[in-house]
This record gives sequence, C-alpha cells and structure tokens, in this order.
Amino acid sequence: MEFLRPVITVLRVLFLIADLWAVTQGVVAPPNIAKNRERALRFDKERTTHSSLSSTIGDRRALQLIQGWCSAYEQLNLARIAELQASEVEIVNQFGDLRRLSTRKDQEHFWAEGFDIIQAGEFHPQCETVDVVFINPNAAVVHTKVSYPHGIRLKGGERIPPYSEIHTFVIARNEGPWLISGHNVTKQVLP
Repeated sequence: MEFLRPVITVLRVLFLIADLWAVTQGVVAPPNIAKNRERALRFDKERTTHSSLSSTIGDRRALQLIQGWCSAYEQLNLARIAELQASEVEIVNQFGDLRRLSTRKDQEHFWAEGFDIIQAGEFHPQCETVDVVFINPNAAVVHTKVSYPHGIRLKGGERIPPYSEIHTFVIARNEGPWLISGHNVTKQVLP
C-alpha cells in the first residue's frame, strides 16, 4: 500500500494543475469537481490547530527549499540546483518540452545547457513565491514568479527582452529533506 502514496500524490497534483488551468481559461468545473473542492475545503476547516502548526512549519521548509533554488539559479550554480532536486525529476521548460532526469549528471547537464549561453555577470532573475499548496503533509505545489526585468544578456552579445515566468514546483519529502520532484515553467511577456 505504501507504493500507492506517490501515485495518488501525482494524480492529485495533476488534477490540481488541470483545475487551476481550467479556472484561468474561464472554464467552469464540472459539478463533481466543484463538490470535491467543497468537501476538501470543509475538511481543511475541520483540521485541528496542531495541523495548522505543522503546516506553518511545512510552509517555512517549503519556502526555504524554493528560496535555496532561487539563490542557486541566480548564481548559475547547477550543482546546487541538482542537490535540491529529487534523484529523479521531471521538468517542463518554457517551450513545453518534457525532460525526465534520472541522475544528478543528467540534471546538471540540463541546467548547464541553459547556463552556457548566458552572460554570467548580466543574469539577475528576481524570484517571488506566490503560494504554497499542500497536497498532504509530505507533498506540496509551490508557484513562484521569476522575473527578468532587464532581460537576459547572452554570451554572443544578444539580449533577450524583459519577461517573467511562473515556475510551478512539485516538492515532496520522504523521511528526509524537502526536494523538488517536478518543475514546470510557463513564460509570460512583460508589458
């Protein structure tokens, strides 16, 4: 039965992402999804104060993980980013390409591909965590806005104009530290 927990967690994340997408697209959720959402909200209200205390601790640890990722990202520290990821991680980049990375070497190589074209001294992303949604005490979805207000200068002299991204992290822990197990990037153009 223990093997079902990660599967159920992934399914919950997928349903949450689909529900969030539907809301942003103006699609009304079918009645059974709305009923499930209402039931989940009632369940959340019925939790004890000890549960909210543990979620506060969980919030802080989740935020620390994402702040660590943001710091490593700003420093172009691919080894540190890989340390903050689970041993197997799935990343969907801003172009919609899915990458399943199952080794630290693969993870570092993925980040090196992007970092190799950036002019290091000219890279100044700004991270702002928007929210943390706990699926259960050991899994959460974190939305972080990463902005590039001055654009990105590339090594060849070209410059990518200012834009921002929403990074959706799926984080989890299994009797250890919180780690990133999924990462989705959605590009937004700044006005």
